Amino acid sequence: PPVRKSQKLGDKVNALQQLVSPFGK
Repeated sequence: PPVRKSQKLGDKVNALQQLVSPFGK
């Protein structure tokens, strides 16, 4: 289902945000 795909995408975005978090601050 598309929901699973969205979850995977969210996971990727989450990891990216965690990586960019220190730079954003």
